[in-house]
Amino acid sequence: MSLQIFNNGASIRFTSDLAEKLVMKHNIINVSVIRAESIRIDIDETLKNIAFRHSDVSNPITSNALSLAAAINAMITACVCCNCNTTGPHE
Repeated sequence: MSLQIFNNGASIRFTSDLAEKLVMKHNIINVSVIRAESIRIDIDETLKNIAFRHSDVSNPITSNALSLAAAINAMITACVCCNCNTTGPHE
């Protein structure tokens, strides 16, 4: 299985060979590494999460699960209007 993760403006898009899922950034509570090789994304719904292995992800390309978690966190914090990492209003 190949999983691709994209910054889609106000959402994060997960695309695999089987399906596609959009998760709104404001609904993501936590991104964590579990079992050294896997990522879990907790979503703001009761008992909902997305879990996958680092080795299944083909985009973004990262060296390990910790780097992938950091890349996903960067996507979540990116500005919705232009994907920069600025917090607060733009001038």
